[in-house]
Amino acid sequence: MKRGHKITPDKPPRTSPISAYWREGNIPTVDTRRIGSPGGRIWSFLVLWLVAGVLVLLFYVSLRIGRDSELEIWFRQFVDLNGEGNLPAWYSSALWLIGAYHCQQAGRLTKKLGARHQQLGWFVVAAGCILLSLDEAASLHETIGSLIDRHAGNPDGYAPVYTWVKVAAIAVLVALTALLPFLVSLPRSTALGLMAAGAIFLAGAMGMETLGSLVEFGSLGSWPLDLNWNRAFVIEEFLEMSGVILLSATVRHHMSSLPTRKT
Repeated sequence: MKRGHKITPDKPPRTSPISAYWREGNIPTVDTRRIGSPGGRIWSFLVLWLVAGVLVLLFYVSLRIGRDSELEIWFRQFVDLNGEGNLPAWYSSALWLIGAYHCQQAGRLTKKLGARHQQLGWFVVAAGCILLSLDEAASLHETIGSLIDRHAGNPDGYAPVYTWVKVAAIAVLVALTALLPFLVSLPRSTALGLMAAGAIFLAGAMGMETLGSLVEFGSLGSWPLDLNWNRAFVIEEFLEMSGVILLSATVRHHMSSLPTRKT
């Protein structure tokens, strides 16, 4: 820069909306108890992963017991990773609600920092988390797939992939396209964390389901890599839970990195 050169008011330096708002001194006061300390955040998410591991262990225990009594039958149904309306389904649904809470908190904080386009993105992600929580509780994806199959005159579904997987793939592409500007506007670490969380979740939710449908419809003669249905259920559910936990961890880390006055 030449000596004496000044930046004129009509040519301000290029900054992000949040950085510009921050440099003007508009740093909001935020109750940091809602965000927590770094150590506390790490431990809280490790506990969530630990609970997911305990659910996997309980599922394996249920496979080792018999079905000679009503109590044994109830226990197997209660911890079945492939079941509905039981403990794993409730926990998965709760994880999505936790993710929705963190996303709406990020949206509110982003609003205070003056980036309204990011606020809308966070609220859209929060709404998606609520919808997926409802799906875990009520198994909406399978219901929608069955309705489509019956309406099309094929109640047994279409080989080689479940109908709901095809519908979900289209929904994922639409959502990703719509959220792309939002992801680009985020810090790189946050965007990569959200994409990694989504990839892990989809690997379980759609990847393992696609593999299972190929086996069920006969496109694959048997499970690859010495898998079976029970092991596939474990991998699927643990990947789904891990993806949602990583989502919440990423959002919490993002909020802690924003410029705020701590109380």
